[in-house]
Amino acid sequence: MIGGLGVLAARGWTIARDLAGAFLKSRAGRLAALALLVAFVGWLACRHAYGVGVSDERAARAARDAKAAKVIAHVATAGKAITAEVSHDLEARRVEIRTVTKTLTKEVPVYVTVQSDRACIVPDGFVRLHDAAADGAALPGSASGSVEAPSGIPLSVVGETVVVNYGVAHEWLAEVIAWRAWYVRHADLWKQNIRPPDPASDRSPAG
Repeated sequence: MIGGLGVLAARGWTIARDLAGAFLKSRAGRLAALALLVAFVGWLACRHAYGVGVSDERAARAARDAKAAKVIAHVATAGKAITAEVSHDLEARRVEIRTVTKTLTKEVPVYVTVQSDRACIVPDGFVRLHDAAADGAALPGSASGSVEAPSGIPLSVVGETVVVNYGVAHEWLAEVIAWRAWYVRHADLWKQNIRPPDPASDRSPAG
């Protein structure tokens, strides 16, 4: 039985081969074979082009990522240099202001003498007004007590207080100016180096 099946299979293959050969010898067969060959070649070309496109896109993206990493590293390094320079200059300015304040404080007895303390009575109203301004607080609607009454605070103490307060104010002003300059320099650094991402350039082909 198995031997009979083998003979039948051989005969079937021979018949199919003869039929295929006869079909290919016909005009319709040749056209069909040519169409299949063209389709196969086209499929191979499309597959190759797709592979090349994906490879090129991956290479382009890798190049963009490498460039971005280089820019980020540059911005980070330059930003640290800006911060260090601003901090150094600010600290130098603080030392300068504190030195001047300390010197002026020592000069208070020279410019506001004991005789000046005796001659000038600092009124209570002045002290209350000064303290309210220093605290950023409003005064009551009407002054209570006598604003002309002596406060008991010597004029020299007032002078020393003013010197110290101005020294602190100059330090705060120096900080504001320094960190405003820091912000402007960092903003310029980012503006010159960092660009908003282009959504179209970050599209990867599907698959």
